[in-house]
Amino acid sequence: MNSWMLNLGICLALLLGAYTFLQSERPWLRRIGVWLIFASIGAAAWFITDSWVVVAVSLLCWFIIPVVQAAYLSRTLRFSRESALTPGTLQEQDLEELRIITGELRELDFVLDRDYWLEPSPVRHGFRLFQHREKPVYAAISVIRQGQFSLLFLQFVTIDEQGNYWITWDFPLSYNMKMPPELQVYRCLEAHDSAELFSQHEEYLRLNEVHPHNGEQLPEAPQFFNRINEAMIRYNLHIGMLRHYPQASGQIGYSWRGTWYLSRKVLWEMVAG
Repeated sequence: MNSWMLNLGICLALLLGAYTFLQSERPWLRRIGVWLIFASIGAAAWFITDSWVVVAVSLLCWFIIPVVQAAYLSRTLRFSRESALTPGTLQEQDLEELRIITGELRELDFVLDRDYWLEPSPVRHGFRLFQHREKPVYAAISVIRQGQFSLLFLQFVTIDEQGNYWITWDFPLSYNMKMPPELQVYRCLEAHDSAELFSQHEEYLRLNEVHPHNGEQLPEAPQFFNRINEAMIRYNLHIGMLRHYPQASGQIGYSWRGTWYLSRKVLWEMVAG
């Protein structure tokens, strides 16, 4: 067999293995898939150039390019201090998963409030909000859109008697802000469907001995999620992750501290897979 065919076979085998692992529902197997992609890049660079320098540069670019992009985005991104949920419509035909999750939540006895968009916002961030018919639990299907990129995730939220928010979600990335002390977040990526994620949320509350707020004065769903958004922005302004831009009234963005934090988070995501 020709050496180039053997080299090609090795690269294809690594990519096939990566694809197989990335389809797994187990996070640690998906991490293996990411590292197999990393290995295939290094192997291809070596087979083509026979140079360890090129291999090293190729592998470094795997980490450096996303970090540089995140840093650049953080320095240019501006958003309004007064952003809030505004009634709108999420198009189910654009995201089949939106329709499926909506049906699953209804089967779990969640009542649909309506759709909203966070306005104003530098990216399109939509919410389909629900409230459980009997339990003090809110649910939100969130859709983030920027250009051709779309991301959908589900979250369940319960407020306790002390005013803390307990959140269980399947957001696939590290969040781009620090969470304030009153927001306790459990990221669960292993749930197969909405019922399992809801079960994980209830178990999360039980393990932490959370006593949900059962008063009759629970806010409506949009006011509830507006409070969460406001808490995150207020806290990140307080600790210096975000800053005001006096030359643009009502506009805030990342400080240099926030840029450093976000860049480190992206780098960790790349390393951890």
